[in-house]
Amino acid sequence: MDDAFVAARLSIPEYEESCGGIVTLIPRATKNDPKELSVYQLLILNYIQKDPTVTREEMTQKMNVSDATIKRALADLQNRGLIVRVGGRKMDIGK
Repeated sequence: MDDAFVAARLSIPEYEESCGGIVTLIPRATKNDPKELSVYQLLILNYIQKDPTVTREEMTQKMNVSDATIKRALADLQNRGLIVRVGGRKMDIGK
């Protein structure tokens, strides 16, 4: 998951053990920070990084969200230059 934060140019979260579990502390970006990403966008970056051939439909099923949610998140990631479309159905992490 840290790779998704690095790819998005965000601070890497800190992990703490608490009450028999792990707490993830994610540094909050400022309100006006254009690099602030949603949980969905971070998950999408992670999926694409692990499998660049993953489709929108597969992400919809894995994340249990609507196709419209994935479309919006992908469009925003493309607008930010964090991902690029490769071919008809494939995405890749932007360089």
